[in-house]
Amino acid sequence: MTETAATLEAAPRKSNFKAQIIFVVVGIILGTGLLFRSVIQNHRQKPPEKMGKVADFTFLERSGKKLSLADLNGEVWVASFIFTRCSGPCQKVSASMSQIHHDADLKGLKLVTFTVDPEHDSANVLAEYADSARADTSNWFFLTGKKEKIHDLIFKSFKLPVEEAKEGSMPIGEQFAHSPRLVLVDREGHIRGYYSSKDPLKVRDLKSAAIGLLRKPAKGS
Repeated sequence: MTETAATLEAAPRKSNFKAQIIFVVVGIILGTGLLFRSVIQNHRQKPPEKMGKVADFTFLERSGKKLSLADLNGEVWVASFIFTRCSGPCQKVSASMSQIHHDADLKGLKLVTFTVDPEHDSANVLAEYADSARADTSNWFFLTGKKEKIHDLIFKSFKLPVEEAKEGSMPIGEQFAHSPRLVLVDREGHIRGYYSSKDPLKVRDLKSAAIGLLRKPAKGS
């Protein structure tokens, strides 16, 4: 066999070898990608852990009717905390709640907003605030009541901070310090997660977790 013939015979072998290497590398990349995707999907589908149970409450809704924890039994819901004269994070809290409220994938999810300034935020004041957020009266509730009871529920049950500044020590819009986090609650009243209303990624995580809970039927149904 001449040198030229040997060279011509070796060329296809090298080409085939390179093709095999490329095939193996592509296979590894695709396999790794599928494995990573599977891990991510399993992580997202894993239901959030229970973080305590919401204590019983009964407060006045902006409609003038009373709303209690019993009325939310069997519902998946999200709690938020604001006051209507707030000049801080409340606007972002309500904007994130409104985004969740109008998300078609979250049909059936209830929203409950508690005012931390109930002495000012009467049912009528909350009704005006709710109208500005285009809040459906059947899905998004705004609650007011005795300040001590609301603050006690937030601090002891939702385990979130809330504090009122001494009168005259702070501007009206900064009179109350409270958490801007949203709280996801399952059908049995268990807290299933805390999510920053200021972080779009966390709000997205809340939506994903809420969808998972909504797909899970209530006990006894």
